[in-house]
Amino acid sequence: MKKKSAEILNSPELAAMDGFISKMENLPKLKEVIESAEPQPKWQAMIAGFASQFPGLDKYINEYFGPVLESIGLGFLVKPKKGKEEGKKEVKGKKTEGKKADKKPAESEETPEEEKKKPIIPEGPLDGPEQVPESFRPGKTLITSDSNFAVLEANMHKDLQEILNTSPQEMLSKGSMQSSWGLNQLRSKPAEYFKDLEYAVIGFGSNDLGSDDSAETIWGRLNEIAQVLKEKNPNIKVLMATIPPAKGNTYGLWGSNFDLVEEKRAEINKRIKQAQIDGQIDEVIDLAAKHQEGGLADDKDPSAMAKTFWRHGDRVHAKADALAKAVRRTQYKNSTKAA
Repeated sequence: MKKKSAEILNSPELAAMDGFISKMENLPKLKEVIESAEPQPKWQAMIAGFASQFPGLDKYINEYFGPVLESIGLGFLVKPKKGKEEGKKEVKGKKTEGKKADKKPAESEETPEEEKKKPIIPEGPLDGPEQVPESFRPGKTLITSDSNFAVLEANMHKDLQEILNTSPQEMLSKGSMQSSWGLNQLRSKPAEYFKDLEYAVIGFGSNDLGSDDSAETIWGRLNEIAQVLKEKNPNIKVLMATIPPAKGNTYGLWGSNFDLVEEKRAEINKRIKQAQIDGQIDEVIDLAAKHQEGGLADDKDPSAMAKTFWRHGDRVHAKADALAKAVRRTQYKNSTKAA
């Protein structure tokens, strides 16, 4: 029996099932098949009986597929964790009331029903529950950034400039520059320059992290950039990108003290997200999120960029089309709020 169990756990069929379930877009299809099975109770009993015949398979299901199975109606295959049982429990042959059964979940805890209602599709800037219509035309957009977004200014990316409704004239972006450069550029522009702008994208931070500046100092400049934009045009919508992962960067502290850079990056990104909650900016373009959550980061190592987004083998800078998609989705998200 142990041999059969090992064969199943290492089988290509189970690996294929693992790969199928791990892709979010496949889950609705799987749920549809399950709900249409006839008769469903008999089908469920068959799977449960099958799982019970192979020691170790239930552990595999619990650890790797538990949340997914519960979300699509296969929670009967997942064994409840100890201490979570409701109702009565037997102790030495006598039935006693389980004290934990009366314990109400804390306000921050989610019930199984609430967990099931969670969307299974990520809401990050590169992926999400809604599709951006081809007909969507954003308002005039300013992009101020270091080398991350500066790539969009190139002549070869005129098509991306068009879908974002920006142009080289609205690109205050330059490689190797820090947020202090961007702040000075914005301050030097007259109010007339900003009057027709609907969106402004802020994409600084990567080069700042390579310096000795603290997270607080760097965030202070990013926040000041947002304030200057609002002062120049009170109606402008400020979209700020979280600082994406850049493992492999050798510039400054990136190369000499990577752990410290990662600590600062996490702190600044936390403040960027809080700034939206506090109303200091309008939207966050969460480039730092994991790939499976709609961001640029590698799922297994969030300190590195997922290889699929590398720019021609450059593990530090993302492809222009990925960045354009992230901005466009965020523009559309903001426009639907206004509607």
